[in-house]
Amino acid sequence: METCKEPILTVSSDQSGTEILHVSVDYSLETLYESNLCPSPLKNALRGMISWHQRNETTISRAIHSSRQYMEFRAYLNVVGINPEEVKDTLEIPIKRPGFIVSFSDVQATPDDDPIVASYVSIQLKDKKIQAGNIAIIGIKRRQITYLTTVDQLKGKQLTYKVIEDFCNQIPSWIEPEGNYLGSAEYRQAMAKVTTKRALIRCMEEL
Repeated sequence: METCKEPILTVSSDQSGTEILHVSVDYSLETLYESNLCPSPLKNALRGMISWHQRNETTISRAIHSSRQYMEFRAYLNVVGINPEEVKDTLEIPIKRPGFIVSFSDVQATPDDDPIVASYVSIQLKDKKIQAGNIAIIGIKRRQITYLTTVDQLKGKQLTYKVIEDFCNQIPSWIEPEGNYLGSAEYRQAMAKVTTKRALIRCMEEL
């Protein structure tokens, strides 16, 4: 069993107004989850697919470098611009960045079940127009994260219902899901569109 150090979480900020949460990778996932500094999308990522027992027994380092587990956690890190391979002693999570919005959406068989499909989205805006973005979807292929790099199609556009609808209508043609007893390939394809659309709408509503 791994031994986790006493938690000390710190926040720094720079001249641009970006605030970064600094967390030692030797701390448990539960330390991060229980912190009042933990952003809502990250809390969801640490709640879905990860039990209370796992959060207490697993260090952040182990979760970051796992190749087949903690997919929602790693999907969240990806959309906020964190490359797990580059993380050393400290995980630095942006919790506030001007013009930067992160959201998520998922579908479950019941409220207590693991998500069948989950989408994590980040959007970077400048002058109310999209400059960049990342989308990571869980549940398309078994124990893999699907990344949509086609978010580049949104660059230079304002985040509106029509822009979101037009973009998300294309998602089923970009992915090739694998079905199982929890959901067919067709269902997962449809839910990838639905969850990404919901997440993008939440980003829009935060503006």
